[in-house]
Amino acid sequence: KELCRRFPNEILLMVTDEGGWSYDFWRMGEVEGDEGVENRLLDERVLPTFLHDIGPILIPLILVSPTIYGLNGEDKEKNFETTTYIREYVLTLTKEESDEQIAKILRFHIRDIFGFVFVLQGDQDNTALQDACHNASQYLRRCVSDAHIEREGAKQAFLVLRRILMLHCKSFSVAGHGEMCLDPKLFIDGIKCVSKQLTKPSSDRPCAGFLEPAGSSLTECVVIVKYWLSKSLNAQQRENASGTFSLLCIILRESIEDHTIQSHELRFCLLSFISIILEPENSNVCPSILESLKSVLGVLFSASNLEHLAVDTTSTLHKLSLSLLQVHQNAYVSFYRICMATFNCFQFNQKTSRGLLNGIDDTENLEFTCNEQSQSINLLKTIISKKLDFDERLLANTMMKSFECLEMIASSGTLPFEDILGAEDFSHPHGRHRDVFSNHNEKFCIETLHKIIPKNPGGDHYHDMDTEYENFVCVMNDHPLSTDVFDYDSRRTVAHSVDSRARFLALLRLEKALASTNDHMESCPMFPKPVYELLLLVCCSRDPEESRVVASRCLGAIKKVL
Repeated sequence: KELCRRFPNEILLMVTDEGGWSYDFWRMGEVEGDEGVENRLLDERVLPTFLHDIGPILIPLILVSPTIYGLNGEDKEKNFETTTYIREYVLTLTKEESDEQIAKILRFHIRDIFGFVFVLQGDQDNTALQDACHNASQYLRRCVSDAHIEREGAKQAFLVLRRILMLHCKSFSVAGHGEMCLDPKLFIDGIKCVSKQLTKPSSDRPCAGFLEPAGSSLTECVVIVKYWLSKSLNAQQRENASGTFSLLCIILRESIEDHTIQSHELRFCLLSFISIILEPENSNVCPSILESLKSVLGVLFSASNLEHLAVDTTSTLHKLSLSLLQVHQNAYVSFYRICMATFNCFQFNQKTSRGLLNGIDDTENLEFTCNEQSQSINLLKTIISKKLDFDERLLANTMMKSFECLEMIASSGTLPFEDILGAEDFSHPHGRHRDVFSNHNEKFCIETLHKIIPKNPGGDHYHDMDTEYENFVCVMNDHPLSTDVFDYDSRRTVAHSVDSRARFLALLRLEKALASTNDHMESCPMFPKPVYELLLLVCCSRDPEESRVVASRCLGAIKKVL
């Protein structure tokens, strides 16, 4: 497949030739034909192209492989020289075996070599690997001048950093060491080595982190890893990319603790969490991403960082809380439907197998119904437990992790959680036996969140009506209704958007405030015209039906209040 992509003309000529398909066409070496020696496609074009493509991985692996002590320490017959493999690589690629060509190839792969060496040399428990990294550095300096290494290293520092991130994203092995499971700290230490050992002008920012001297930033690294995550073709690639994103979260935590991160970088990272957890294709890695988010929020809401960072990210935290509510609801609805489908199937089988119940008086029928309800609840509890133990652990982890993140945001006091007090009114597709799910684990039910939300001293969540009107207008301006018909091509897209969720919660808060005003206030302030117009716009919009119904009820409550 790869050959057809790279050499379509050669493949077509071979197939359409009178001789047809020939395996000799792909063999290395000379092949005698009717007209003499045939063109050696594999030897002359395919193999050099292949070696050029894998050079960023192959060259560093050759250099860091054990070359002195052998593969098993004492077997001298299995020793191999680094120069032998390097010369074979250069000869195949350039048709020359001179020292000048070797130096040229090594200069081209300086960023790849440093990416491997800086990571592997930090493994203090593997002395053989440390010796191999030392030998690789010495070999590089014998072939390339120190001045050129320093100059190219400074220019390519950001590429070395990307190579380290790529190595973390893709598992690799070194000859003589097998598959390597490296601690994330080794990669972070490797990135720090890039900042320290490769000369780079210092950042203009006085409190810059260790990424800036390497010619990069946390924002750039997040963008790169998010791109890898979006381009993942299977579950393993997506898991590897999410692991690299978790590595960046460790760097983010260190930057917050050291006060080397700016507010706009922090907001961008939080927005990146939103885009990742809301992507349906990332559902399998959502628990691990939420775990990383939880660790970041824990550092962000600490006493030393709460004042100057959390306050600047209030609007972003609001969007993040709405996204977490949506993730929790989506996971709950999916889990609920799966459990109830199994439950209904069991109930149907039980009813069909029982037949007609003749000869039972009213007293016995009532007792039978009570026993049947009790057995049904016990059956549902068993189904929930079995689903969590085997099939649907991923959904349960998503619900619990998202709930814990929301709990941390609510407990921090940085966000006025009155904006999402309507979350207990979320309308699920089915409401039957919801208490069974919440009793099994309180984090499955979002209503539990309101037990920990700080209440106002007077016990009333709501302020005066002027404040409520101002809040409603502010939310509608921050999350406006789109006037572009193409944005509403699908009601499903609108129903699952963060803006739609924010408008819905703002409508619920306004409805409760109007109801409270109607019950407890003898007179009310003048109703502002912008609120009336916004409510009309929601009623005429293509927002979810639940939002339009609440807006209609608000308009009805306004007439009662006025």
